[in-house]
Amino acid sequence: MNKDVSTAAAPAKHPLNLMRLLLVAALLPAAIATVDYLLLGATSYGGQFTPRVIGQFAWYVVQVGLVGLAAGLGISHPVLRWLVFGWVLLLINLLAAVQAMNADVSWSREPSMSPAALIAGQMGLCVVWAFFGDTRWTWRWPAMIVAAGGLYFLWLSFGNHWGQQMWTELLILQVMTLSTLCLILRLSGFRLLVLDDEATALESGKSNLRPLQFGIKHVLIWTTALAILLGIAKGMDLLRWQVAQELVRGGLVWKLTVATASAMVIIVALWAALGRGHWLMRYSAVLVFTLSLGSALATWSGSQAAAIRTTAWTRWSAGGWDLLRWYEVGWSWLGWLFLSGGLLAATLIILRVLGYRLVRIRRIAPVAAAGSSHSSPT
Repeated sequence: MNKDVSTAAAPAKHPLNLMRLLLVAALLPAAIATVDYLLLGATSYGGQFTPRVIGQFAWYVVQVGLVGLAAGLGISHPVLRWLVFGWVLLLINLLAAVQAMNADVSWSREPSMSPAALIAGQMGLCVVWAFFGDTRWTWRWPAMIVAAGGLYFLWLSFGNHWGQQMWTELLILQVMTLSTLCLILRLSGFRLLVLDDEATALESGKSNLRPLQFGIKHVLIWTTALAILLGIAKGMDLLRWQVAQELVRGGLVWKLTVATASAMVIIVALWAALGRGHWLMRYSAVLVFTLSLGSALATWSGSQAAAIRTTAWTRWSAGGWDLLRWYEVGWSWLGWLFLSGGLLAATLIILRVLGYRLVRIRRIAPVAAAGSSHSSPT
């Protein structure tokens, strides 16, 4: 009897604050739409980094981070939180798509870059949660597949003109790269956990498991390994093998190079969003690393495009034309890496606000777990 009374008198587990819900679900989207209209308008990128373009790119990242921060802190009910988060992201996607369509340059690639990066960041959230989430996989995987598929079809609904096709191919490559990295990290023992210092200490004392957060050491290991792969891809053009030459002319090596560079940015973005360290250090590292790698990628791309234009066009097949299309992106690769890495980190902010961290579960030997007072006689 007393148990029933205490249960009935207990407060709701997820109390609903209507004022906060109104702020996050209505007023915040209205403010974002207003700023988008004033800042973005119908201007196109055009491959030039003017102050206005830099402000546009920065605002794309900031607005997604603000949505995750507001939804994570302002809405305690889990279902409403994710519904509102998804609704505001959908609005941002549609605003970016309208801005790209208003540019009305069907032959240009740049207007479609921002909506492609937005979709890439949100599909990245689906991939990260599918591999590392703490809900049952029987529900998590189908839900994330449906969500990622819905985002992809939303991207296709924006149109299928010539300037969009390359970003579609790159979007698929980036999702595949991120999935491969997440699979390797998952097999290495990494997962998303809500870390509470006291609870973690108690759990570590009672079991033979020890959580180890994803830190700068892991970032250095992974980016170094990917840099080696990038060097191998570059070296394939110097080996003079016939097969390698055909791959280069068909654009496969360059596309894999771009995908590898995106993977390096993704690793740093994962650490920035869900790893260990001061927030200023983490996000500054993402910015510096992305700008450095993007500048190198853009410089090489521009030089190769110029070299191709000076050769006889009769030497180039249909695959060569496709390769030239990727090389001609030039300095837009810097914008792509900044947007894709920054938007992935911004999209994952909601998980960090909710207390999730990317940690590696390491098993401690039973003797060491029982006590470390007895050392080996070496």
